[in-house]
Amino acid sequence: FNITDVKDTIYTMQVSYASIAMKIVSPNGTVEMNSDKKDSADISSSFLSAMINKPFSVTITKSGRVLEVKNIEGIITSIFAAMPQIGETQKTQMKAQFMQSFGESAFKGNLEQTLAIYPSVKVSKGNSWVINTTLQSVMAANISTTYQLQDVTDTYYQIHGDAKITTANDGKVSQI
Repeated sequence: FNITDVKDTIYTMQVSYASIAMKIVSPNGTVEMNSDKKDSADISSSFLSAMINKPFSVTITKSGRVLEVKNIEGIITSIFAAMPQIGETQKTQMKAQFMQSFGESAFKGNLEQTLAIYPSVKVSKGNSWVINTTLQSVMAANISTTYQLQDVTDTYYQIHGDAKITTANDGKVSQI
C-alpha cells in the first residue's frame, strides 16, 4: 500500500494485491484458487491472477475503520470484459460471485475485520472495549469482538480478542 493523503485522522491509501489464494470447503467439495497458478483452464485462478498489481483506493480512520473503497469493482468489471474464453451468461454469474467475495463491501468488511481492533478512547492495561463489524461476503455476518489490553511493555502491546459471529441467515452464534 501507499499512503496518498492524510487529513486529521483519516488516511487514504493506494492498495494492490501482491498475491491472492482462497480455499473454500463446503458440503459440495473443496475449491482452491490461487493467483500464482498459471492454468488458463482454471478460470477462477486466472481471474485472481488478473487482479494482481491493479491499484484501488482505501480510506481508513486511525482506529482501523474502513470508510471507503474505490475502483475495485471497476477492476473486476474490466477483468471480466477481457475474458473472451467464457460466455456472457457464465461471465455474468461469475462476476456476481466475485463481487460477493472481492467487491467493495466485501473488501471493506474483510479489511475492517483485520484493522478495526483499536479503541476509540485511551485505555490502560486490563481495560476492555467492543468493536462491531459487518462482513459482507459470500456469507453476511455481524461480528462483535470484545478486546482487552492484556499487557504493555517497552516493545509491544498485547491485545486479546473474543468474537461472536452472528450470520444474517440463521442467527446462530459461533465462538472464535
